[in-house]
Amino acid sequence: LKVLRARLLDAKQRAEGEARAQARRAQVSSGDRSEKIRTYNFPQGRVTDHRLNRNFSLSQILEGTLEAVVEALKPAQEFALKKDFKSALAKVKEAQALPNLTPEELYTVNEFLGYVCANLKDYVCAAKAFEAKLATGLVPAEDLASSTKALIQLNYEINNKAKTVEWAEKYLKQFGADTDVQVLLAQIAFNGKDMRNAERWIGEAIKTADKSGKKVPEEWLQMQVSAIYQQGDRSRAQGALETLARRYPSAEHWREVIDGVQNQAGVGDREALSLYRLRQLTGALREEAEYVEMAQLALQLALPGLAQSVVQSGMDTKILGGANAERHKRLMTMANSQAKEDRAALIQKNWPAGPF
Repeated sequence: LKVLRARLLDAKQRAEGEARAQARRAQVSSGDRSEKIRTYNFPQGRVTDHRLNRNFSLSQILEGTLEAVVEALKPAQEFALKKDFKSALAKVKEAQALPNLTPEELYTVNEFLGYVCANLKDYVCAAKAFEAKLATGLVPAEDLASSTKALIQLNYEINNKAKTVEWAEKYLKQFGADTDVQVLLAQIAFNGKDMRNAERWIGEAIKTADKSGKKVPEEWLQMQVSAIYQQGDRSRAQGALETLARRYPSAEHWREVIDGVQNQAGVGDREALSLYRLRQLTGALREEAEYVEMAQLALQLALPGLAQSVVQSGMDTKILGGANAERHKRLMTMANSQAKEDRAALIQKNWPAGPF
């Protein structure tokens, strides 16, 4: 019994000791970053508040001028973590209403406001907050491009064309060529019937993509063709269309290129027949009238063999025949007859002379 009592006493003392040790550990931080409230970075003059996950000016924290804003935003952060963005917005607005906010405080409040408004899909509010944040001049250099680009997109979403163009042009001037921004400017100009600027910006986007080795999307080239065409410049539109056909060869694009050439003044029969042959080679010869006209041109130019192959090809593809089958048969008969005459003439021309 003595031994048993000793063992039970020892177990009790061990349990009490462990409980006291655990209580002491709970009262003292481990020093892990996740448990910290703030990190003071004196060499860089910056303080990171881990509750808000944001940086602040060290001098302002030491002087106590940011405490009110930080404390006002803490509940907003808690609501945002719970995805309760309406409550978060109310708390951010309380922080925004504090008197005599410094540029640093305005930056912090508007950064958080933009985040909350964007999650609420209130893009008007978000755009204003992003612009106010940029106006402080305190956006870190590594975030400036992305913040400006976000503001451009927000203004585009709310259909504020003037602001979109203003910030897009600022972006290009400050950060250089960017296809996303250039195409956005082209779309705004095109939708606004400003074809000169639509051509300008889509052309810049194409140059930027080419220079960086990226593939130019077909839609960009189509916009370029349309913008030039709507300015009434058929010659340059034809050149742009040929570029489109070269980069994205298809029967439809080649058909448009050939139509453009064929509609030009001064195209003779031989040139017209060559264009029809090009249609046939690129798969752009599709209509009954085109097959018939090509065969007729071939006959006029004394090329009955070509006329035969064209009519036969049309019949094989079921483009010829049908309601006008008799007409097409007559055309084939003419081609056969002319071909027969040509063969006879060729034989007679090359027949050896008879004995003297």
